[in-house]
Order: sequence, then C-alpha cells, then structure tokens
Amino acid sequence: MKCRHFCQRKPFQTGESTNSPSSGLRKRFVVPKLEYRVRDTVDADQPKPVKLDAVAQAHIEKHRKLQEDLTDEMVGLAHQLKESSLMMSRSIQNTEKILDSTEKAIEHSLARTGHANSRSMERMLLVCWIQVLRPCLLMLYKVGIQGMADWLMAGGSQ
Repeated sequence: MKCRHFCQRKPFQTGESTNSPSSGLRKRFVVPKLEYRVRDTVDADQPKPVKLDAVAQAHIEKHRKLQEDLTDEMVGLAHQLKESSLMMSRSIQNTEKILDSTEKAIEHSLARTGHANSRSMERMLLVCWIQVLRPCLLMLYKVGIQGMADWLMAGGSQ
C-alpha cells in the first residue's frame, strides 16, 4: 500500500531546501509563538466535527478491518505459542525423567562392573599364586619322595 498523502512532504520553512542532507529525515514540529498557541488552545476547546468524504471513510474502514484482522491473527499466534511452550515444557520434563532413570541405571551398572572387576582381580591373583607355587610344590613333592626313599633305603632309623 502506498502512502500518497503523508510521504510527499514539503519543507516547513521557506529557507529549507529539499536537497539538504537531512531531507530524508522526519521533520520536527516547530512550536508556534505564544500568541498563536493561546489562540489555538481557545479554538481547540470548541470541538469541530471532521467531515470525511466516502473515499476517506472507506479508507479508514479498510484500515480498521486490517487492524482487527491483525489483532485476531496475533491472538491466534499467541495461543499457538502458548500451546507450543506447554508442549515443549512437557517434553523437557519427560526428557529429564528419562535422563534421571538412565543416570541411575548407569550408576548401578558401574557399581556392578566395579564389583565384578574386583572379584576378577582376586581370582587372577589366586591363579598367579597357584602358578608360582605349583612348581615349588612339585619340587617339594619330588624331593620329599626321593628323600623318603633314600631314608627307607638307608634303614629308616638313622
């Protein structure tokens, strides 16, 4: 929609040129002198009905309808945003519950794994001691049998 009436402004002061660097900026309202303001306030006290032609009224109605439509759309979008926010909140709560249960399961699994590792280390240590002591026991056995045989051969009483 083009703005024909308000966008084509003329300078407020006669000394101002349209080629100035600030011509694209919005013009500030210049406060009139005191005597003009007094007269304006007296005139402002007496309301004057503004008469609009059919085109202006249609234009105002069109904008009013657009504003109502935009308001309705914003209400709908706000409702959708609220619903999405609630769904996201529920999803986050469910995810937190899942993470909590997963964390507990992992802690339990780690505890069991640690216990299994300690039992495994104990068994491995036992096997190592058996492997170390086996040759010693075999040697003692052989020495013991040989010594006993020698002792028996010697007469057994010496």
